[in-house]
Amino acid sequence: MRSTRARSRTSHAVALCCAVLAGLVALTGCVTRPNPGPDIKTPEQARRGGTVTLLDNRTVSTWDPQSLSDPADATLASRLFVRTLTTYAVGAFEGGTGPQSGAGPLVGDLSVGPGTTPDGGLTWTFLLRNGALWQDGKEVSCEDVRYGVSRSFDAKRAGGTRYAVELLDVPRHGSGPLAGQPMYAGPTDTANQRGFDAAIVCTDRIVTFRLRQAVADFPDLLTLPEFAPYRRDIDERTDDRYTVFSDGPYILEGLWHPGQGGKLTRNYNWGPLVDTVRDQNVEAFRYVESVPDAEILARLSTPQGEDRFALALRGVPTAARASVEANAGLARLRALAPTGTVEYLRVRARSAALADPLVRRALALATDRAAYAGAGGGAVEPTTGLIPWGVDGRAPTNPLGAPPGGDVTGAAALLREATVSLPVSVRLAVPVGAGVEDGVAALVTTWRSAGFDVVVVPVSPAECLRLLDPKSTGDIDVVLASTRLAWLSGEAVVPAALGLGLATTPADGAVEPDLVAAVERARSVRDRADREVAWSEVDELAVGRAVVIPLGARTRLLLRGPLVQRYAVSTLSGAADLGLVAVRPLSDIP
Repeated sequence: MRSTRARSRTSHAVALCCAVLAGLVALTGCVTRPNPGPDIKTPEQARRGGTVTLLDNRTVSTWDPQSLSDPADATLASRLFVRTLTTYAVGAFEGGTGPQSGAGPLVGDLSVGPGTTPDGGLTWTFLLRNGALWQDGKEVSCEDVRYGVSRSFDAKRAGGTRYAVELLDVPRHGSGPLAGQPMYAGPTDTANQRGFDAAIVCTDRIVTFRLRQAVADFPDLLTLPEFAPYRRDIDERTDDRYTVFSDGPYILEGLWHPGQGGKLTRNYNWGPLVDTVRDQNVEAFRYVESVPDAEILARLSTPQGEDRFALALRGVPTAARASVEANAGLARLRALAPTGTVEYLRVRARSAALADPLVRRALALATDRAAYAGAGGGAVEPTTGLIPWGVDGRAPTNPLGAPPGGDVTGAAALLREATVSLPVSVRLAVPVGAGVEDGVAALVTTWRSAGFDVVVVPVSPAECLRLLDPKSTGDIDVVLASTRLAWLSGEAVVPAALGLGLATTPADGAVEPDLVAAVERARSVRDRADREVAWSEVDELAVGRAVVIPLGARTRLLLRGPLVQRYAVSTLSGAADLGLVAVRPLSDIP
């Protein structure tokens, strides 16, 4: 089947703008399976077999691993049919209505461990497991890994997270409009293939990555589908964006039908001995897409028949959240999931109106986060930091001591101390189609009371992205944006929110030098736990300087049928984590 569906791409760093990142012996250690054995001896007494129905309110744009950018799609693919070198173990199962963690510790997936580095993160080596097979029985090879990553360099392949393009040490253009960009242009670029092959070296089952800059979190980035292996012969056989060629526990039965969905059944060339993370508990997943929100809500509020084995892949509509949360009968069938997305205000480095630190702090102090979150209909929780819930080392940060509703009196006092002409004129860029008009209106109300004259300027997603570049010009002072987790680390969100990339940092003063230095210090910390504490400190420093003003963290309320068990949600995407899901027998329900 061929598809002509238009390609799309959403920035991993500023999603709101488009809405509308010791040796081989250590690699051989075993990972304890974070779940019971084959008999599934759990309190729910779930059983093997059965079909789970997955209800989606949208149409999937692609299942191509190197093109996946939607976090929920990536979560599903990574559990059912796309394996990566590393992954996060499935976290705790549901237990109430509080935030659930679907992300346990980082573990090896196709690799027998989370990797080793001899030089502080500049070079990373992984040993592939023996016996990991594709759905046709061929073994997953190092060459498959290298070929899969090479597809991320194809400029014609829309979507994806594209960290490989930024990080791998491949030859780059030295001048002109493409300066700094890779010369390599994907699998068909034979002229530059040698340069790419030097960045990913295959030696039997050992794969070595060479980076432009040391990245301590690189094993975490390898959890992303963009780093998944792909078979060259399958790629040359079809360019269908819905091709599913599995090395995971499930395969696509027949074709994927855009607008309708498809059925995923057991892959009998998958084995639990070479997969320490996933189970193959259910017989099949029936994926039904483009189902209206109202229909999903109705079916899962009073589930009958097959809907007792169903679950929603995306959240309850904002307008219905209050009624679902008030329904005691749904208490055990709902889960509140943090999505890893934080909405914030970026004060532009070149803003003359907000150049004075006292004026920036006044704007931050007058920000009514509670009203902004309240306008989100319960889907937004006020926050005072950039790092979302679920990241180890995340610490509450409120260096300005700003209450959730803002402090207009304190903000006005700071403006008087700054001895500036009142009101202070501020131009705020808001991306068109972001659906935050009521929240922005609430912000403007308290800002004006404190002494700011705020003009809201609607901008296109492309213009919003341009304005977030620290070197960009223009008369905008503040930009409304968001950042979301791509992996479980402060490094996945803090540098991007400040306008700093993973592999490069500006040296022209576009970002305050001490903030750049703090970012570099955090990146240099070897110990993982200590590094996350360092990122929390950078978060606090940036918020204290009021160069970023956090607003709210997005959440998702998920529903499932009463016979779905061993169910977790992903901290990274706020979507259902299907790695260990199972079902209960019909006899369990009166």
